Amino acid sequence: MNVKDRQKIDFYCDIAVRTINIMNLWPKLIENKIFNIDDVNISTWKKNFDKEETVKNIWLTIKTRGPSAFQNLLLSLRQSNHEELADQLDEHTKNSFEFNNDNYFSEILSTEKHLWINVKKSDKFANSPYDLIKCYQMTSNPRGLVLIITNIDYKSDLEKPRTSAIHDQINLFHLFHQMGFSIEKHCDLTGQEIKDCVKSFSKREELQYVDSCFIIVSSHGSGPGRKGEEYCTEIKGVDDDYMDHMSHEHTKVFCSDIIECFTSTACPYLAGKPKVFIFQLCRGTKTQTTTIRKTMPKRVTDSSQYYVPKNNSDSSSKNEGTRNYSDMLIAYATLPGHVAFRNAVTGSWFILIFCEVFMNHACEHHICDLFKIVDSRLRKVTSTENYCQTVSVECKGFYKHCYINPGIFEEKEEK
Repeated sequence: MNVKDRQKIDFYCDIAVRTINIMNLWPKLIENKIFNIDDVNISTWKKNFDKEETVKNIWLTIKTRGPSAFQNLLLSLRQSNHEELADQLDEHTKNSFEFNNDNYFSEILSTEKHLWINVKKSDKFANSPYDLIKCYQMTSNPRGLVLIITNIDYKSDLEKPRTSAIHDQINLFHLFHQMGFSIEKHCDLTGQEIKDCVKSFSKREELQYVDSCFIIVSSHGSGPGRKGEEYCTEIKGVDDDYMDHMSHEHTKVFCSDIIECFTSTACPYLAGKPKVFIFQLCRGTKTQTTTIRKTMPKRVTDSSQYYVPKNNSDSSSKNEGTRNYSDMLIAYATLPGHVAFRNAVTGSWFILIFCEVFMNHACEHHICDLFKIVDSRLRKVTSTENYCQTVSVECKGFYKHCYINPGIFEEKEEK
């Protein structure tokens, strides 16, 4: 199997695991000779055919089944009523932007072409051009840990599924994997599960051995009306039900709850190290408008269905004190009180542009400048209804330049 076909199987792994009916597909994989009935893995797989991990294992093993396996996979998918997935795999190459396009934002409203992640690598570790501003150390292998939480399917009929958000998760996974990070990802968590997941992640011992951490949450969200920007954004778990808010049966979780888990007190392993939070969710129901009119979008938002538009470290000595809130950069997809938009096919505006900018420019620019580039491109995305979106970035003691240096690592001295 050629490299591009293997990459496509990797790229669509998450979608395949979520959508495949393995009981329908498996006989066709045998019939079309992708697998033989005497393959050593089959006895193990058959014991757990109903498990997602089994489907994932089968799917990824197809990459090793020879030069004709990809075309036989397409045939098997079509014969087992998985035509949509087969079409996506078959059409991916001509319906994907290559990394050197570098103008993905200009097509983001109406395109059905998926972003193809291909990170440009650094050839040397970057240094700050200013004597007064130092750089965070970013040389470890892995470079850092990444937590990605993506909520797609909600239990309440009032919350629309965020189907295209699966592509946000896929793009983010491939972006950070290629940049040299270790990634943990979760889908469809309740409010309490989000809290538990983040708290558990913040306690991982591996954090002491890496130079950075990214926490990314993609979900429906809202502004509950509290005063104070950092407390105004709620992350909606998949158990959230607007009609049952008075019953308090679900656990509310706010962006501030996530950030609190990574203070120097709560997470000493990351004290003095850069911690970047990315929140792709609505923060209210207001829409922002401009006078510029462009092409018709495939537009949905990351608020609830009842949305109604309104016009309106480097190492420190043990004796040196460390601020509790420090080295944190928080990026929201939109302004407080406003909605965040998604392309209904390819994913959210903000995450798509974030991935395109970071894969092309993280090799030479520090993170704060990268987010400026993201917003400079997002400002050009304007729908026919004049809707637009502004990235909101907040720094809490993020006082150094942070270069990701993708693709290069500090060489360890041989003992």
